Amino acid sequence: MKQQQQNSHEIITFCQLLAVALKSGRPVPETLAALGARSGSSRASEWATGLADKMSQGHPVEEACRELKDFDPVLARLMPLLGNNRLLKVLELYTGFLVNLERVRESLKTALFYPAVVVTLLLAQLMHLNFSLFPHVYEQAVTLSSPLPMTVRLLYFASFDLWPVSLPIPLLMIGSAIFMLKTFFSAKIDSRSLAARIARFGEALQLQETGRLQGVISLYLEAGFPLSAAVENAAGLTHGNDSDALMNVVTALNHGEGLNSAFALSPTLKYVGSDKSDAGSLAERLKYASESNYRHSYSLLKSISNEMLLIALLLTGLFVGLVASGVFGSYYWVLWSI
Repeated sequence: MKQQQQNSHEIITFCQLLAVALKSGRPVPETLAALGARSGSSRASEWATGLADKMSQGHPVEEACRELKDFDPVLARLMPLLGNNRLLKVLELYTGFLVNLERVRESLKTALFYPAVVVTLLLAQLMHLNFSLFPHVYEQAVTLSSPLPMTVRLLYFASFDLWPVSLPIPLLMIGSAIFMLKTFFSAKIDSRSLAARIARFGEALQLQETGRLQGVISLYLEAGFPLSAAVENAAGLTHGNDSDALMNVVTALNHGEGLNSAFALSPTLKYVGSDKSDAGSLAERLKYASESNYRHSYSLLKSISNEMLLIALLLTGLFVGLVASGVFGSYYWVLWSI
């Protein structure tokens, strides 16, 4: 997630640099090179200076974009519009879509943050008890031939003698900590992944993906691409059922089917079709649908974040009660047994 998020920030910065270069009224390669040099050390500045160098040497824009490391594939398909005034509007729209995407990702990270921190801290405390206090309590119990406190039996997993009674709660905490941390630092959480289903992120992530594809198609239509080419380009940016459904739409459009029947083949487009096929009207509808899906996804993730905070607090109360019982119960037991 972190790498993907940083790349989105770089794309937004590059779009801003390119927009400034286009508005300056000076030759784009010269202005872009100067802006890139002043932007410090970043991927966006490398893209700006690299593109400026290639353009100044007479290379086509398409070829220059292909040679840029990790350059955004959506933006690469739009860069041939460099000599068209329409590119400024397209850059503004694309920046807006990327900002919406970042808002959704931030909400997702917030929703995962609370339980990840709580479970990790509780696990650290449990490990400390297992290797500092509980061994002394267990040794004292063996010496006095006395029964152990129930909390120690449930939490002291470091002693093989207490297995399997002592395993369920510690294993639950360890498994939860690993799952939460892995999910939090994951590069991508798919709407069909186990993490999304358990945390109820699936619907929000699917709305985000739908909004992203609708936004990309809208961008290509604004850039002057034919509808079938715009949908095909979007299909190349996703995978699985979404990609197959969009390619079915392309096939139907190429066979002359109407928008309503063709768009019905894809969940991404089925609710935006109409009898009007002009690119401007369709691009506006797709843009509105994309922004609506992002807003709905953001709202869902915010609600889930609040619920996760409540769950984290309840888990904190439960596990802190167990740990405190293990600590104080063990101390009282030792004092009583002396």
